[in-house]
Amino acid sequence: MLREASYSSLRMGLYDAIKILMAPTTAKDDLTLLHKIAAGCASGAIGSVIATPTDLVKIRFQGYSLERPNPYPHSAAAFADIWRRGGLRGLYTGATPTVARAAILTGSQLSSYDHSKRMLLRSHWFQDTPATHFVASVISGLVTATAVNPVRKTGGAVGFVRSGQSVVARTPPLTILLLRALAPFPSRCCCGSLPSIRPT
Repeated sequence: MLREASYSSLRMGLYDAIKILMAPTTAKDDLTLLHKIAAGCASGAIGSVIATPTDLVKIRFQGYSLERPNPYPHSAAAFADIWRRGGLRGLYTGATPTVARAAILTGSQLSSYDHSKRMLLRSHWFQDTPATHFVASVISGLVTATAVNPVRKTGGAVGFVRSGQSVVARTPPLTILLLRALAPFPSRCCCGSLPSIRPT
């Protein structure tokens, strides 16, 4: 929960703010897909950099079992032990692949949802309804699964295909639930209200 509270909230909340910062003089309707991809990559990377220590603790907790019990009574003890043994560098063990994957995931997920929903609305076949959110989320999920799969660990061609099947099966439903749940709410940050993750 700690990892998701920091990572997911940051990458989602920063997306619109970074879009504005990247093109402050550009009208919202004129923002290109490239702008949105770059904003998504940046927000994903920033969120991952901040949340990497929580990701490390989560992975360590998942690695323990009945045969190898968890020596930490709680997450704070794990953070303290990792800091004592390795300092800041220890907390950021494995940060490079984690940040790269987060940048690719967020860059593909949010930009494809944002842009596909805008194109659906512009087609005049869709209105701003739950059905449109659903279709845009399906598109986003498929794009995200395709983009993220190559950076996952695979065992050659067979491993790539098997990994791809699991990612494609899992990512679209999660994307639908996540983006549909967030769609009615505006993004917020310390400087006030920001535009919601609606198409621009």
